[in-house]
Amino acid sequence: KTWWFPVVGRMPYLGFFDLEDARDEREKLLQEGLDVVIGRAEAFSTLGWFSDPLTLNLIDGSEGDLAEIILHEMTHTTLYVKGQGAFNEGLAQIVGKWGAFLFLEKSRGPTHPQTIEAMAAIEDERLFSLFLNSVLEELQRLYDSPLPPEEKLRRREDVFTRCRHDFESLKSRFKTQRFIHFGQAPLNNAYLMALSLYHRNFPLFEAVLVQSGNSLRAMLLLFRNLSEQDGNLLEMARSRIEK
Repeated sequence: KTWWFPVVGRMPYLGFFDLEDARDEREKLLQEGLDVVIGRAEAFSTLGWFSDPLTLNLIDGSEGDLAEIILHEMTHTTLYVKGQGAFNEGLAQIVGKWGAFLFLEKSRGPTHPQTIEAMAAIEDERLFSLFLNSVLEELQRLYDSPLPPEEKLRRREDVFTRCRHDFESLKSRFKTQRFIHFGQAPLNNAYLMALSLYHRNFPLFEAVLVQSGNSLRAMLLLFRNLSEQDGNLLEMARSRIEK
């Protein structure tokens, strides 16, 4: 399910300033038989059209979290490809994560607790991305199967149950609290697809970053040049890595 808007093209999610408006939209989508999830946005970008707000909930967090979110949103202003939500969020995710680490490493030093935590957040991102990918691939195989829809819905509950179990086994390997709440709310396609936008392609972007000499600037310039061509930027990135 996507929605079309001027300038940004098709979007895989909607944003609301009023919670009741979001709940009203959820009811409409549920009546269409769709999975829905509502979550809180920590921040947002107007892609440079207006000054973006720095809200109090950001200031209450750690310096590393603040740096990560600001860099994430600034990435959207730097490069935003119309209608390619997974690329846009994936790119912003890696710039935010690695940018925050590099900022803390330079300003606080490599052995500072905040710098160490920023690297731990990157390692957790890698681990969660691999886990999420395995779940999404299993679901995709189920949805692509010739089974009737009712049977697919029944069997996906088995996948969700295994998913929660596997995550509980994995939790001890995480070094931060970033993903601690995964699976506590009911799982559905909307929830997993929302996570996928941000986390699924992290290894791909890291591979491009390494190919770019571990330079965020070089990686952004590469993607800016690729964005001038017609095509899916994620597929272009995969093609570069596979060569």
